[in-house]
Amino acid sequence: MNINSKIPGYVLRAFDSLRLRGIPAYLVGGCVRDLMLGSSVHDWDIAAGAPPEDIAACFEGFRLILDGVKHGTVAVIIDGQKLEITAFRGEGGYSDGRHPDSVFFVPDIESDLIRRDFTINAMALPVDSGGYINPGKIIDPLGGMADLRAKQIRAAGDPAARFYEDGLRIIRALRFSCRLGFEIEAETSAAVRSCRQMLSRVSRERTAEEFYKILLCPAPGKILSEYGEVFTAAVGAEPANTDLIDLSDADFVTRCVMLFGDSTADVLYGLKRPKSEISSGKAVSEALTAPYVSIHRRLIDLGYKDTRRLIDVSYTLGRLSLRESREMISEADALIEAGAPLKESQLDVSSEELIALGYTGARLGKLRRELLYAVADGRTGNSRDKLIDYINKTEPR
Repeated sequence: MNINSKIPGYVLRAFDSLRLRGIPAYLVGGCVRDLMLGSSVHDWDIAAGAPPEDIAACFEGFRLILDGVKHGTVAVIIDGQKLEITAFRGEGGYSDGRHPDSVFFVPDIESDLIRRDFTINAMALPVDSGGYINPGKIIDPLGGMADLRAKQIRAAGDPAARFYEDGLRIIRALRFSCRLGFEIEAETSAAVRSCRQMLSRVSRERTAEEFYKILLCPAPGKILSEYGEVFTAAVGAEPANTDLIDLSDADFVTRCVMLFGDSTADVLYGLKRPKSEISSGKAVSEALTAPYVSIHRRLIDLGYKDTRRLIDVSYTLGRLSLRESREMISEADALIEAGAPLKESQLDVSSEELIALGYTGARLGKLRRELLYAVADGRTGNSRDKLIDYINKTEPR
């Protein structure tokens, strides 16, 4: 396994700086897991055997971010990249079910590793003076490598204790299982279910971030189906259509509509998602049960992205055939390319002209939308003369 070529230069520079001060340091956590799996690493973390002030002293001349010092973490910017270096530490109790009541420093890496969430995240790798890693020197006090080989997620120590410390670990177990395609070990699985009430103590934003990552996995259906009651506790609604979810596009709003239907907007609001997602979820879920209208009208009401979401959900639920869905997408693409009017501002008659005809306030807004629909339905053309003629024939003065 050639993993050395995967370690970026800025990480190796950090190890060199720590080594010059005689501070022992290791790669830890998810980056070690991903290295040993041969996967891409997105976040590099270092644990070091010194208090944070001594770690910071190793990086004179570098920009430091010291917001996490009280938790033992120093962030340093090297070659434009942010890297977190944390002192070997232990943690006190978790009286709020979210944060440790206290953090204390420990003398060795093994004591640091055993406090972590899952065995596959509780491993460390030394980096030698040449910048090389020997996988045979991995420090693995809890059997994380055995669990990687067995393709299982197992809590570090007593599962219930880990989940009562921080309820977010429950949904993280589900995410790791989904992302890696691993099973959840039996005792850990039982604790995921029995401790699910701890999710109520987790911030909505933290829950939402994990749920988002789960839904963007290629195949979240299995975990959503097996742990439906846990997801209900996490997001406040029971997921449906879990047997079909893998067939839909890996888009968060699309998959939320698949899972929660009319409750989508409420779920997204409860998770404190962006207003744009809440609005899209509401619009697509409502359109799903509304009477049929033309694709041009859908583009007017929903916009292109949400129209594609509606088509995807409708096809995945079996309400459209593959041929029908492709034809609808082709029609939407053709309308966009042709510059078909999708907004009132694209009508060939101005608001000023309509005001001159006596339409103001709410009547003006209603008329402009009706003209847009009339063009979309082919009841008139988008030219000034045709639009005025349509008004004269259909609108009371």
